[in-house]
This record gives sequence, structure tokens and C-alpha cells, in this order.
Amino acid sequence: KAIEAGAAALRNEYPGRKVQLLAHSIGGWISRAYLGQLPAEERSATFSALATLGTPHAPPPEGFFRTIDQTRGLLRFVEERYPGAFHPELRYLTVGSRAQRGALPGGGAGLVGGALAYASYLPLGGEGGVEGDGITPLRCAHLDGAEQREVDAYHIAFVPGSGTRLLGCRWYGSPDVVGEWADFLR
Repeated sequence: KAIEAGAAALRNEYPGRKVQLLAHSIGGWISRAYLGQLPAEERSATFSALATLGTPHAPPPEGFFRTIDQTRGLLRFVEERYPGAFHPELRYLTVGSRAQRGALPGGGAGLVGGALAYASYLPLGGEGGVEGDGITPLRCAHLDGAEQREVDAYHIAFVPGSGTRLLGCRWYGSPDVVGEWADFLR
């Protein structure tokens, strides 16, 4: 309902213009699912683009990690029904990062950041010692057929739950990072 209400408000404010969706993290695959369930005529009349920032698009690999899927199968559901840049009438951009390598303690990537990244990357992509934004591994952040960009940014710039800002932490929405992907939105 939120995407529908937001799109309707934008269409009322800017008649004759199509909506471009910008989504962060889980919002990217929620947007893909939303777009996929729309009738083709409504989708193409309303939307022109989807840009995702730090979204894990690839479902966990087969085997053990699929059994502990943090998305409870929802990401696999979306990818099976709407793989890659699925709708040819839409432009797609996926933005990922190599800012943080996952590592076990003592692995040389910073005790807290490396360990948290490892713990996030492992169930999402099957490997913990890869690069990503601290939450989403880079190789899960891109869709086949989408324009793909890499930035030097972290997934978030605040402490979840408390809202405390992490000063100096570059994330996808930091002013200097926005300049690396915002030109996609027209």
C-alpha cells in the first residue's frame, strides 16, 4: 500500500510523468515484487525505473544456507518469478559496495566491522570473507540486465534500534555518494 500511495501522490503532483522507484536494502526486492504483481499496462503507465541501493537480490545458495534463509524464502520467490531486470519497459540500476570485507576475528578486516559483515554475508551468499557494504555482499547486490555501479559506502550510517548517527560513515545516501548514482534518475 505504501508504494501505491506514494506513486499516486507523485502522479497527482506531477501529472504526465512516470514514477522512478528508489529503494534501499529489503526495499529493493519488495519493489521488485510489487512491480511484478501489477498488470503490465498499469506498471508501464505508472513507472519508468527502479534503482536499488545495497539490496540483496540473489537468494541464498542451495544447501545449508537456504535452510536458514533470513528472508524466509521471500527473496527466492521474487527472483524465481521476476529474475534480473525482468520488465523490459523499466530501466534498472543496482548499486553495491566493496567498503567492508567480511572476516572472522583476527582476520585483519577490523574486529567489529569485519565480523559483523562476515556474519551477514555468510547466510546471504554462502561466503563470509567477501566484499560488500557490511550487510549485503557485493555479488548479491546486482541484477542481471541492470546497469550496475559500485560505490565506497556502508549499508547504513546509524546504529540500528537507537538511531544514533555514525559520524563520518559514508553510506549510500551520503551527499558525496549520492552523486555517484543519482544521475540515473531523470
